[in-house]
Amino acid sequence: MNISRHKMLNVIVWAIVVCFCTSVFGGTMSSDRYYTWGISGDDLDIPEGSIITEAVLTIKGITNWDDNLNIHLVDDPPLDFVANDDSASEGNFFEDFGGMLTQRQQNLALVDGDLVISFSQINDDDSWAWDVFDSPFDFQLADSSWVSCSSSLLELIDYAGNSTPFGFGFDPDETDYSFDTMTLDLTIESFEGTYVQSPLIFTAIGEAGLIGHWTFDDNAAGTTVLDSSGNASNGVSQ
Repeated sequence: MNISRHKMLNVIVWAIVVCFCTSVFGGTMSSDRYYTWGISGDDLDIPEGSIITEAVLTIKGITNWDDNLNIHLVDDPPLDFVANDDSASEGNFFEDFGGMLTQRQQNLALVDGDLVISFSQINDDDSWAWDVFDSPFDFQLADSSWVSCSSSLLELIDYAGNSTPFGFGFDPDETDYSFDTMTLDLTIESFEGTYVQSPLIFTAIGEAGLIGHWTFDDNAAGTTVLDSSGNASNGVSQ
């Protein structure tokens, strides 16, 4: 893995409001191993004129939560959820691999049994992101509202836009954890042009890749919402 330190201006030249969701089935994270979850940057197809304004990592149904799970953003991890032997190393394996999402002072509490990490709430004044981007990093969206990016969001934008996989590193300190599902939800909003919402849903379960792309712009008179991804995942509007 390497840690990117370049300007991600090409990501900030993208377009439309999108909801991106990718997930991985549950399992166990043991204290004698470290883990990576890699997501292909090729699957993150965002049109011009938009930027990521929120990211939420959720570990659903996590057990034995004691606030001692090190979670980091990492650049160029192997794809999918991968376990590695950690018996020969001491401390946090990912200490030098990108921003930490579970700082001890946060005292993260579970929400209905789920660990929910919102990137917009995690800002590190010492992050390398502030050597690249202005602080605070504020900009106006196409609907005239304003958004301020945290260091964690800026690091994610950088990693997701450099044509290599992006994702997370997990290193349990002393506790073994199990979980049901792990998801990443991205909100991508347009800062120029018409404000449009276009959900994108991805998965790492079964057949990895794009499940559907619903543009909501077909102007159909009926209630069918057409999937433009070619996967025929049509829906019904409520």
